[in-house]
Amino acid sequence: MANTILQTRKLRLVFLEGTNEKGNPVYAFKTYNTKASSTEDQLYKAANALASLQSLPLERVEQNDVHFIVE
Repeated sequence: MANTILQTRKLRLVFLEGTNEKGNPVYAFKTYNTKASSTEDQLYKAANALASLQSLPLERVEQNDVHFIVE
């Protein structure tokens, strides 16, 4: 049976930069490498701390994981 092993975890902050000529939202992104062992709660707290240093409003927080699939 195959299993997965967490290799890397990244935190991505999505900021609302404004709108384009058609009125659609335009986003700016900041991506940070984190420890693979970081919990979602830790990532969320870190994201809010980092977002407070930015001038753009935080739209959402994303977690991007890379897993190895092994047997």
